[in-house]
Amino acid sequence: GANQDLMPAIELSTQGNLQGSVLLQWRTLPPARAYFISTFGAKGNDYIIWTSSELPDAGMTLFDYLSNAAVDRWLNDKVLLPAAATQCAVPRGIFVGTEGAFTRMIAYGQEANLVFPQRPADPKVVWEQQWATRVRVKSTVTTVLGQ
Repeated sequence: GANQDLMPAIELSTQGNLQGSVLLQWRTLPPARAYFISTFGAKGNDYIIWTSSELPDAGMTLFDYLSNAAVDRWLNDKVLLPAAATQCAVPRGIFVGTEGAFTRMIAYGQEANLVFPQRPADPKVVWEQQWATRVRVKSTVTTVLGQ
């Protein structure tokens, strides 16, 4: 169905610069269930990571396909931004003095689990699956923060 089509591109824009706050804005993607954003910069030998999560976690594993259950759990825990979100801001001063910062964003789509043939309604009928597959969709974008 439409929820398993290729997701449209994320149209992420940034306003501001590394000395101040940087506003991140995007248009909602109709098939998206949630979003996550991470920004990475370096100052000498120190690495700075900021994420859109309300919990302290680098979130490196979140840039992968996630199950519906994981998306639901992390939405509830405020690790992920809700589907209706269209903006968030990188706070002032985090990336001052860095040589630049890269921002990655992901939109998570709906998971579908497909089996052929479908399970018979009558539990007494023998069910012999020929195949099963799981389809997860996402859309990602990478940009330089403040440009």
